[in-house]
Amino acid sequence: VLATIEKTFAADVQIVKLDDEHRHVFGIFSVAKVGDDHVRDGEDDWFEPEELEAAAYDHVLNARIAGDSHVRKGVGDLIESMVFTPAKCEAMVKSFAASDIEVTIDVPAVAWWGGYFVHDDAVWKAVKDGKYVSFSIGGTADRIKDAA
Repeated sequence: VLATIEKTFAADVQIVKLDDEHRHVFGIFSVAKVGDDHVRDGEDDWFEPEELEAAAYDHVLNARIAGDSHVRKGVGDLIESMVFTPAKCEAMVKSFAASDIEVTIDVPAVAWWGGYFVHDDAVWKAVKDGKYVSFSIGGTADRIKDAA
């Protein structure tokens, strides 16, 4: 399948929340689209929102274990994962409304948010010291030449 994309841009996704007491670290794992625009990753690749959701679900079901720079496995465990889509945000607003809770959830992107519990002392220190500032979720895919 060849795809034509009108506009793409890169997203710099970083760790945004640390809970030092519990060794929890949270942030955006990946972004497929912002508005109608695809987002290119660090290897200049992009993917459809459905592919991001499938990868996130596969990660939760089959991986869940954090590694240290894709080399040393077992330094942490997944504690939170959600792919935000416009449809899911709308469903969450309706769910809250059904409980008489008014909320606004406006995420103009398809993005995968998550968190890990880091139990490895050296990795936790690297996160706290700012050596590790973002997530890198490994995976495999078939690269298809961009028609754009």
